[in-house]
Amino acid sequence: MKKILNILEKIVLVLLIMLLIYALYSKYIVKNKLTTIGGYGFLVVLTGSMEPEIGSGELVIIKKEKNYIINDIITYIENNNFITHRIVEKQGEKIITKGDYNNNIDLSIKNSQILGKVVYHSKTLGIFVTKYLKILFIILIIFIFIRLILRNEKMEESIEK
Repeated sequence: MKKILNILEKIVLVLLIMLLIYALYSKYIVKNKLTTIGGYGFLVVLTGSMEPEIGSGELVIIKKEKNYIINDIITYIENNNFITHRIVEKQGEKIITKGDYNNNIDLSIKNSQILGKVVYHSKTLGIFVTKYLKILFIILIIFIFIRLILRNEKMEESIEK
């Protein structure tokens, strides 16, 4: 049983490291606007412009689509900001969006600005990502270093014998 747990631990560790390397590569080397995994992007909404449907601090999962229709909630990029609003009108190539809580419509956007359609949102996961994931990541790094130190000590002891 201990051997199986060690193997599972190594697999999880390798997957987490690969995920971190992919995210860093995507953001800093390729300079993607949004890092996606399997075609899905993950963002945390920072404002209440989509209340009550999507609140501030909620995690949204978006997926790139070929076509978007009126009432789809989309995330698009404007001036290097991610904006999650609802499509309220389409005029040929122009797409008009509006936050549910806002009084005024947004400036029109192009289809090329759209990063994806919101396919899922969760307040609980948003709290987890913004607060606990950072703590979990720090604990993971500490755990890795402790394991490496212990492994080196065991190797030194076996060499000395």
